[in-house]
Amino acid sequence: MRGSRHTVNSWLQAIYGDNQSELDETGRCYLKKSDDIGLVICVPDEADHVHIYADLLRLPNNPDREFFEQILVLNGMLQLTFGARVFLERQSNQLVALYSRELSNLDLEKFINILENIPIVINSLRSELVEYTQVISPSAITSQTYQNKLHP
Repeated sequence: MRGSRHTVNSWLQAIYGDNQSELDETGRCYLKKSDDIGLVICVPDEADHVHIYADLLRLPNNPDREFFEQILVLNGMLQLTFGARVFLERQSNQLVALYSRELSNLDLEKFINILENIPIVINSLRSELVEYTQVISPSAITSQTYQNKLHP
């Protein structure tokens, strides 16, 4: 196992104390934070970054230009995103939040802080996006996309 993956696995072990919460052979791990929030921790091979993904919501039917403009504006609102970025995963038509940090800037305490705060950020981003759509149903908000990719 590469050094970066070993570091993240040691942090996950320290936090969760089980073998279920460790990176797989592709460098990914799914963590269920609540009934509607799941995080994917990803450490690419030979990388010095950790990436954390979370599904926000499905793209609404026929989104207009203003909706996409609002997402671009949202990406610049650091007081709301805390460094996470919203992007569209085309395969699933899902809006996803991505948070990345260089491992050399992290330690166990900072990693714990990130994992505790990302669900708060996800809920804030979802609220903003739902407001943008005005007509989205609660069932459109899911956290299944990445979990299904990890566990087919």
